[in-house]
Amino acid sequence: MRASFRILIVAVGVAQAMSSLPAAEKPGELAKQIDRLIETALPEFESHASPLCSDAEFLRRVTLDLTATIPSSDRTRHFLADSRPSAEKRPDAIQRLLSSPAHGRRMQYLLDWILMERRSSENVASAQWQSYLRKAASENRSWDQLAREILVNGGADAKTRPRARFYLDR
Repeated sequence: MRASFRILIVAVGVAQAMSSLPAAEKPGELAKQIDRLIETALPEFESHASPLCSDAEFLRRVTLDLTATIPSSDRTRHFLADSRPSAEKRPDAIQRLLSSPAHGRRMQYLLDWILMERRSSENVASAQWQSYLRKAASENRSWDQLAREILVNGGADAKTRPRARFYLDR
């Protein structure tokens, strides 16, 4: 009982603190800051940089990274047949992969592994938790939004109970 009360107190405190946080900066501005930092450090790393990979290697690597699968032969042929320069077609391939169900599934497994460390399900069914994570990843929810949803939830409401697994099963 005491542990539940402590968790409740912490959850209320976190909820109050998070509600007063400012919204995240515009993603474009953050990307520009990161690009500037990379450009500043680039001369130091240029001598160690690998040469650009071929389009076939790129597609295989990015597909494995974002979806944990290899690209189909049809997808590979289509990508390689695209006559646009690599600098134009590669970002399109990345966007297509990021919006695919396979990427949502990949992120679901990664988030579950990171957040729950493969713990057993005692209070919330693993399938419900993973369904919540897949939906959050597919909707591209930000880390701050995901943290709010997980940390503010007490698990009493059946609709939002899957989010409470982080609290209840850790």
